[in-house]
Amino acid sequence: MNCHGCKWLDRYKMDGNGYCCMVVRSKTQSEKVRRPEMERCELYKPGEWKTRWETEKEEQK
Repeated sequence: MNCHGCKWLDRYKMDGNGYCCMVVRSKTQSEKVRRPEMERCELYKPGEWKTRWETEKEEQK
């Protein structure tokens, strides 16, 4: 359970750690740093980090 595939991560490291840009809007998350052992927040959206915004672009068409 980690957010390495979450579209809201600004950075993603190979070890699964990352930085969440949406933490201020989350009710369950207080730390901006995301580690693989942390529980997902309620804003979690799964996906491949490299293609995280492609679904947004498709919806706008």
